[in-house]
Amino acid sequence: MSNQLTTTENAPWIPEIVANEAIGYLGSYLNLGATVTKDSELTGSVRVGQTVNVPKRGVVVAQQKTEDSDVTSQKIAGTEVPVTIDQHWYVRLSEEDFTAAMQVGSTLPGYVEDALIVLAEKIESNLASHITEFDNIDAGSDAILSVQNVRERMASNKIPRLARKYGYIHPSFVTELLSENAFVDPKIIPNNNALTEGAVGRVGGFDLFEGQLVPGEGSPSWYQNFFYTRAALVLATRPLQLPGRNFGVESAYVQSDAGVGIRVMRLYDDKAMAMVGQLDVAFGSAVMDSRQGFVLESQ
Repeated sequence: MSNQLTTTENAPWIPEIVANEAIGYLGSYLNLGATVTKDSELTGSVRVGQTVNVPKRGVVVAQQKTEDSDVTSQKIAGTEVPVTIDQHWYVRLSEEDFTAAMQVGSTLPGYVEDALIVLAEKIESNLASHITEFDNIDAGSDAILSVQNVRERMASNKIPRLARKYGYIHPSFVTELLSENAFVDPKIIPNNNALTEGAVGRVGGFDLFEGQLVPGEGSPSWYQNFFYTRAALVLATRPLQLPGRNFGVESAYVQSDAGVGIRVMRLYDDKAMAMVGQLDVAFGSAVMDSRQGFVLESQ
């Protein structure tokens, strides 16, 4: 009897199936990436290094209507934020892994999850590289009071009161807040919005994420905890080109509802004389609105 793989046995590595599986994993491992502004476009493939212009809304002004006077239309004065798609990261898996994956009890979903974890870290690291571009607020000895000072500064910057606010904070600062019983369980507050998925708690109106990639500066290191709204940063992604089957490549591109996409390819590597699979993403990030983010240092 032949050992040839059938479509059913090969299903775990059909690119469309893997891409849809992978996009779920990718979203699960993003904190900053899940809570900033997204900009994505499916009407054409990107060239790595290309700059895209992300629209940024202008200020809307309320005007008073007086009796016997005409109304005046406001001219929309929006701007654009240039974002260079300069990040292209991939994970390439060898045939030996796929051979094992095709057996009963496929290990491929585990490999896909591992691949997406490291790709998610690249997205998070790129976004975190912008944290030090925001204004710094001196940390006090009281962790709760320090967070409240950030809230006050945001209010002074006229950040909308109902805008969802987030904190990407170092594990040591999480410990400080826990020691002061700062976290509020939203389930005990009537009519309160639930925590953002993945958040470890809420303090002072901020949904807080414990971030292993929070940057540190100085010696000894001061951790740059980041408090922000969705409009502080922008993550731009664009689809990568899908090679045709005439090149011996099977490929698929899938974009999540949140606006982050991933390409999956299966191809034959003639130099290695092996079937390989590849997952990759292309993206760029930039500061969207510097008024809507603050750094709070801690040790």
